[in-house]
Amino acid sequence: MYFKLGGSHTEQGMKYLYDLDRLFIERNLSIGGSADTLILTIFIGQLTGLL
Repeated sequence: MYFKLGGSHTEQGMKYLYDLDRLFIERNLSIGGSADTLILTIFIGQLTGLL
């Protein structure tokens, strides 16, 4: 949806990001948490020889 609105080059795209940010804050969501878990899983998998 963000890119269909023109991304950061349009007022609609920036409003979409702002609204999404507010929603994530209200719900205590963090998209970074998933990335942290993934890299830790890969790291442990390599240490143990699973990957």
